[in-house]
Amino acid sequence: MKTKIDERIHELMDTYFEDISKNDYTLFFDELKTTILGIAENYISETYKNHYGLITDIKDQIAFSDVAQGYKAQMRKYLDNHKIELVQQDMSVDDIKVTVDIPKKAIYIASGGTIVAVALCFATNIWLGLLSEIIVLCYAYKIYSDTQKKAQAIKMQQVLLEKKEAFAKQMIDDISI
Repeated sequence: MKTKIDERIHELMDTYFEDISKNDYTLFFDELKTTILGIAENYISETYKNHYGLITDIKDQIAFSDVAQGYKAQMRKYLDNHKIELVQQDMSVDDIKVTVDIPKKAIYIASGGTIVAVALCFATNIWLGLLSEIIVLCYAYKIYSDTQKKAQAIKMQQVLLEKKEAFAKQMIDDISI
């Protein structure tokens, strides 16, 4: 039974936790509660079927199958008395900051652009040299910025995956049926 719950938790997390939001979390938890209760109900029914035939005493069979106090009734009362509750988890990754080294490509472009700009200053007009330097530095900054964004996205995905796995492990450990 625990394996079924474990598998279902991971399936639901893949379905609902693309982008973590309170709504995704609530939908995930509602689906998980329904799944756990269904698995528990199947387990109760299977256990009832497997054990009813093993009871030889007629009084014990009647007590075991009693609608109000029998095995199924006691198990359902247990499930009613031990409700599955929502425990809010911090799944945000907005506060993750990543710093990356300046890519060599950006350094080479900036260096080469500076050399070309100085040459243009001497060979032509100073404004043309400054304009070329500004254009090259903007391009180098764009390369750096793109690299920073990619690194940030990768780190956020890694942290989110780690949080999801930790959350799934905690959910599985907390479920005791």
